Amino acid sequence: MRRARRSVLIADHSKWGHAGFATLAALGDVRAWVTDHAPPGAREVFEARAWRSSRHAGRAEARLAPLHSGAMNDQDSAAPSPPPGETTPAPRSRARMLELVFPKDTNYLGTAFGGFVLSLMDKAASVAAVRHAGGAVVTARMDGVDFHVPIRVGDAVALDARVVRVGRSSMRVRVDVYREHMASGEQQLATTGFFVFVAVGEDGKPRPVRPLAEGQGTDGEEPDPEARP
Repeated sequence: MRRARRSVLIADHSKWGHAGFATLAALGDVRAWVTDHAPPGAREVFEARAWRSSRHAGRAEARLAPLHSGAMNDQDSAAPSPPPGETTPAPRSRARMLELVFPKDTNYLGTAFGGFVLSLMDKAASVAAVRHAGGAVVTARMDGVDFHVPIRVGDAVALDARVVRVGRSSMRVRVDVYREHMASGEQQLATTGFFVFVAVGEDGKPRPVRPLAEGQGTDGEEPDPEARP
């Protein structure tokens, strides 16, 4: 849709392959891009790759899992990716998500429910916290959520979550939510919020987490336009 700037339909699925399986307590990361440009009106081939990342302590790897190529109008060509099954470092202390807004996610005015947006923010923030902690976390608090502009049905929601402060066992995560108009490709900061998570061990009790790298993240840091999904 980003490339076509209009609605698209899936015309064909082909070349499914699995190099690994996503399991319980694993994170999934799916990326898609156009791999074969075609003349206007013709079908274009896109490729989608999915990575699975272990969230257990001491495991920060991302492993390429399913591979799917099909015919569809989508986005730009992507950078080369590692071969299926190869282990590569996963991002630390940060997470990005992209979600489409459907009618079921909106109110009678056609704008996204606040609870729907908050649930996406909590999910993105928890992934960033899990990546930083290297293990399980629980949501302790959410605060300072500001809704700047409405998100409407048919828009895409792009979220950027990053750990900005770390205590002994707690992490403060900032989440910036962008509204993307699919026809124009323009993005606008729609919502900003902060979430606090606590890392817990197998016994369910708080456990220590590593500090942020020097100079990494501050509560007052401005949104990073280059970090949008």
